[in-house]
Amino acid sequence: TNLQREAMVALKKSLEELRLCPTCNVAKTLECYSKKQRKLGEAASCKECVTNLQREAMVALKKSLEELRLCPTCNVAKTLECYSKKQRKLGEAASCKECVTNLQREA
Repeated sequence: TNLQREAMVALKKSLEELRLCPTCNVAKTLECYSKKQRKLGEAASCKECVTNLQREAMVALKKSLEELRLCPTCNVAKTLECYSKKQRKLGEAASCKECVTNLQREA
C-alpha cells in the first residue's frame, strides 16, 4: 500500500505540473511555459505557440509593409490597390490613381 500511495502522490504531482495550452490544445509540462506565462495561469499559451504566433504576426506585418508605396505627388503611403497596373510596373516614381486623375483634370 505504501507503493500505491507513493505512486498516487507521484501521479497527482505530475498531473498538477501539466497545463493545457489553449492554442495547440495539448497538455504540456510547466517547463514548456515561460515564467511570465506560468504566472498568467490557464489562459497562457506554451512557448512554442507564442513563438509561432509572434512569427505569424511579423510575417503579416512585413507583408502589409511591402504592399505600401509612397505616392510622390501627395506624399502619402498607400496600398498597391491605389495604383493602376501600369503605375505598379513603373515602380516608386508612379503616382496613385487619385493623383493621376487630379493631374489629368488640371491639364
